[in-house]
Amino acid sequence: MGNQKNFEEEVSETLRREGATSQPLFDVDDLEVLVDEDNEEDSDDLRSLQGSDDEIDDNSPTFNSLTDFKGPIKLVAGFKFANNKILRQALVQHSIEKGYDFYYTHNGNKRVTVKCRFKCKCPWNSKKSKFIGPCKCPKSVKKCLFKLHATNWKDSEEIFQIKTLIERHICGMATHNRKVTSEYLAEKKRTKLIIYGNGKDQYGRVWDYVAEVRKSNEGSSAFVVCDNIDRPSPIFKRLYIYLQACKEGFLKGCRPILGVDGCHLRGPYPGICLVAVGKDVNNNIFSIAWAVVEVENTDSWKWFLELLAIDLGHDEGLRLTFMSDRQKGLVDTLKFVVPKAEIRFCARHVWANFKLTWS
Repeated sequence: MGNQKNFEEEVSETLRREGATSQPLFDVDDLEVLVDEDNEEDSDDLRSLQGSDDEIDDNSPTFNSLTDFKGPIKLVAGFKFANNKILRQALVQHSIEKGYDFYYTHNGNKRVTVKCRFKCKCPWNSKKSKFIGPCKCPKSVKKCLFKLHATNWKDSEEIFQIKTLIERHICGMATHNRKVTSEYLAEKKRTKLIIYGNGKDQYGRVWDYVAEVRKSNEGSSAFVVCDNIDRPSPIFKRLYIYLQACKEGFLKGCRPILGVDGCHLRGPYPGICLVAVGKDVNNNIFSIAWAVVEVENTDSWKWFLELLAIDLGHDEGLRLTFMSDRQKGLVDTLKFVVPKAEIRFCARHVWANFKLTWS
């Protein structure tokens, strides 16, 4: 109030010196007061809207929206943003990653100022996204100090620069963040679509993939199994790959021992990956063949091992040793497909299963 009174007196004195007899050209009550909602003066908000040119080094880094959004968001004083939209997007992403929520005290074309939504214990107006009335918390109550203040960079109307950043929170992690909106989730989905592509379109090109494998590595085995093959939209079921280079490498440079196992595939299109690996003369793991199947059972293992036995060219597994875990379906399949092969079990799996029963 003291600042406002002094300002009114200065205006009146100016009008008196200039001989003005009419009312002031504007009402000081209509001026935008650059202070926070709890009437606490804020040095950043009281600065000029353009900010001081010498506050931040001109060599400060620029936020790259094409690459920086792909990893954890880092906010640093001096960071420049192409526009306030990218700055707000970075703020939203940063708050979700760090587990806090914020509100805007200023959100315009010349400045952006945000503070922690849980800075004090005053009631919150969810519809207007601000505190209800001025802060009434006693001075003894510790307030969260988080704050970010950014303004236009020099004479640019688009570029924004972070002038002040207090990233320390004392409010704890927010379990509910209003920034995780349907639009945010939809944007993440669109981003993943751009990065990974459409799954349906990619599965539709599995025949092209198999043809390219056979063409680029002549002699390779590549097979696809689909359901509803006689219908307009066949459903992918299984894929088997054994590159010719892997065949030659295993037969000429590896011990006649194969380890076979399966693992789950995560993501929107789950399944099982079956693999067969060996060890070369340097005792390193050597990839032999792999397949993608719908489930890990006797039928899928039988299909995989039969194709593998044909590619290896051994008579029912003669002079080969297969090592696996003690999965019953796999053990029975090995005895059926390669009855002349030696069957051994992985000591690591035996120990793990033993420990589960007798800890």
